[in-house]
Amino acid sequence: AQEGIEVVRNIRDTNWLETEAWNNGLASGDWRVQYNSSALLALSGNALLKIESDGTYSYDSGADTFFRREISISNVSAYEIKVVSEVTWEEKGRSFVISVENRLYDWK
Repeated sequence: AQEGIEVVRNIRDTNWLETEAWNNGLASGDWRVQYNSSALLALSGNALLKIESDGTYSYDSGADTFFRREISISNVSAYEIKVVSEVTWEEKGRSFVISVENRLYDWK
């Protein structure tokens, strides 16, 4: 779940470096991300994550896992967004969820 937050933060930081609007590409809604994302990915059914040999998660390659990750972005103000990264999975007939929330700001 934390990796999802870090990917969104990296998109914000890259926007600054490329002199774009700080929240360019960070629209409100539900999304997918992977460690090498330079943009948000459409949720499209919330596919299972795969784990690569280096321990990072993606949708493209690696061994199948039973984890799903969804990123929700909400505009709080012109200078703040709320990012929630939620990972869900099922194990032994039970459903589990872990959620991490962070606020990103246009502090520059």
